[in-house]
Amino acid sequence: MLPSFSALLLSGLLLLNGITCAQTGKALAGKTGHHPNATTPKTPIDYVDPLIGSAPSQTITARKHSEAGSELRGQIAPAIGQPHAMTTWTPQTRATETKCVAPYYYQDTKINGFRGTHWLNGSCVQDYGSLTIMPLSGPLVLPAATRGSTFRHETEQVTPAYYRVHLDTYAIQAELSAHTRAGLLQFTYEKGGESTVLIEPNSDEGQGWIEVHPERNEIVGYNPVHRIYQGSGQLAGFSGYFVVQFDRPITTFGTWTNNVPAEGSRQAGKAGMQAAVGAYVRWQLAPGEVVRARVGTSFVSEAGARQNLLREIPHWSLARVRQQTETAWNDELGRMQATGSEADKTLFYTALYHANLTPRIASDVDGAYPGFADDSTVHYAKGFDY
Repeated sequence: MLPSFSALLLSGLLLLNGITCAQTGKALAGKTGHHPNATTPKTPIDYVDPLIGSAPSQTITARKHSEAGSELRGQIAPAIGQPHAMTTWTPQTRATETKCVAPYYYQDTKINGFRGTHWLNGSCVQDYGSLTIMPLSGPLVLPAATRGSTFRHETEQVTPAYYRVHLDTYAIQAELSAHTRAGLLQFTYEKGGESTVLIEPNSDEGQGWIEVHPERNEIVGYNPVHRIYQGSGQLAGFSGYFVVQFDRPITTFGTWTNNVPAEGSRQAGKAGMQAAVGAYVRWQLAPGEVVRARVGTSFVSEAGARQNLLREIPHWSLARVRQQTETAWNDELGRMQATGSEADKTLFYTALYHANLTPRIASDVDGAYPGFADDSTVHYAKGFDY
């Protein structure tokens, strides 16, 4: 039997899914899983619909008893990554870590990035220590409010192991998959020409830092985490560190501060300066060329993020990452066998997927994890994940 806490969590998530599965209606039908043919048996991951809960509820009960607009929202963003992943990846329609604002809402019409997120699905807390990556074609556009691309839900394919969407404004096919602490993003630039990738530490407090290392095709940075309840606004004692590597040489690059670009600059952000910062890399591409970026994350250090990346994704195969993560989810979800209608199975396995997103692994592949709060010591988990 499930432990009592897990049983209660799963029951609550089944209720949440039951309330919200009708939110997006017909638009979600057939949008998840691997679309197996009639002769291929479905696996548990095929029933998971990560978009359930990402739009305002349309049920009579929810509309009648919700006192605020936010109460109609399931506060769910599709989370791509392995069970209990340190960092999951999601399309971003809201560029903020503000309390009670999820990274993605189904009814939004533009995507302004793809976020390595620590958002607690179904909550009204805040994201923390995250970063965003956004591909562009044509002129350099930095502000999230203006760089967003229109997209159509019919071009979205969403599973716990894979996300794909067409960015119509830029004619870019965006795909991603993720492991536990690392992710791999793949962008196909259909038009070619001037092609860009933006990288942004999402510090609402303006305390992010980023640096370009063209000699090793790498961009590194961090986003300090801040408290939102006790000691609101104070540092939480750890940061979200990241290392981004590209599969092609970095030739043209720069950084920005408060949306003002600095061509050739290698670094943005410094102690005591409150500013929105980021970095960009640019290439002249032929139509249909592909750019891949792999990203390691850590709550301990830049070195930890690099180590996590090289341990989990030491290659450039999106299909390989996807397969590994599909296997991990099928192993986890397959521990319970659901019976009933296809709709019942979607409801059940989606709730079980949500129940296995947290608790979130905080330790690196070598066991290192931060002390958090006022403990500046780096601790080590030996023989287990913290």
